[in-house]
Amino acid sequence: MNPLSIAVSCGGTGGHVFPGLATACELRKRGHEVTLWLAGQAVEVASVAGWDGPLVTIPATGLAGGMAARGRAVWSYTVAFRRAQAELRTRRPDVVLAMGSYSAVGPVLAARLAGVPIVLHEANAIPGRALTVLAPLASCVALHFKAAATYLRTRRVIITGMPVRAELEAAAAEACREAMGSPSADSRFTLLVMGGSQGAVRLNAAVIEALRLLAARGAAPAVIHLAGPRNADTVREAYAAAGLAAEVVDFCKDMAAVYCRSDVALCRAGAASCAELALFGRPAIFVPYPEAARDHQRANAFSIEAAGGAWVLDQKSATPAVLASAIERLGADTETRRQMADAMRRLAIPHAAARLAEVVESCGGRKSEGGGRKSEG
Repeated sequence: MNPLSIAVSCGGTGGHVFPGLATACELRKRGHEVTLWLAGQAVEVASVAGWDGPLVTIPATGLAGGMAARGRAVWSYTVAFRRAQAELRTRRPDVVLAMGSYSAVGPVLAARLAGVPIVLHEANAIPGRALTVLAPLASCVALHFKAAATYLRTRRVIITGMPVRAELEAAAAEACREAMGSPSADSRFTLLVMGGSQGAVRLNAAVIEALRLLAARGAAPAVIHLAGPRNADTVREAYAAAGLAAEVVDFCKDMAAVYCRSDVALCRAGAASCAELALFGRPAIFVPYPEAARDHQRANAFSIEAAGGAWVLDQKSATPAVLASAIERLGADTETRRQMADAMRRLAIPHAAARLAEVVESCGGRKSEGGGRKSEG
């Protein structure tokens, strides 16, 4: 079979770039010609640093902000649509894969008008506004959370999971096989704190105060705190002021090692965190970011809690005292942690990039050696 030409629109945020890049790499490994379409946002630069294939910028901005900002965003969609049309005329793909977000609007509308098949991917339990509107135009919508299907009008929905980096997925499989990092009676309970890029300051402060309360009663865990480059120094100073020892990391190159060393994660409930914790079988205490679009993080978190893999605390109730109690309870109860870890592993959807790549190949038509298209049936 001849290779397909595939455009992967995955700009906007890291939560869209990383799964798009993972799928793009899988598609290239299968012999296809893949071009990344990004939105020209600063966060994308570091995210695609290792990508050596074709890359196109289709500038776009989100709808967040006041009327003026929204007006600029709507205008950016028009510009993106025209830019995507020009790109399609220059290098027409067999199929467009769009990873949701505002960056998909221009490319998807242009692809639809040009008659190019479209595959959409939604990572959250509640789809974003852009994907909800675009779903009827797609040949297929791929999901991570099954619950998202109830919000969509589309011809075909398939559960593929959330694509993650190949090396991270391989490490997760190895960790599960060898039970690396499993809780044991003679090892110190280790808490992984992921402050998150959204609402990080408030969550970080509450967690550090909770840990100070635990230390005062001799129940402090070992702590790995992923604070991010912007917050790392502030977080380190806060731990020092509280008289606490913690491993504060600004940027982590080896998330697999961190997951394997951890017993429980305390974090927001972004789709990537949910998927990675499930792959590694790590229980979670989720504090969903309350300002997330359409409150999707709360839906993500409650979906996992309902399956037994996590506890959920909302922002208002996640006081230092409540957080300290939750951490202490899980730290002392290895059986509950084991049950939650098992529940997390049952939720994991491995090989998501490969699953999504197969959907893209199917919708792209898989050209035969003679150049014709195979019908999907």
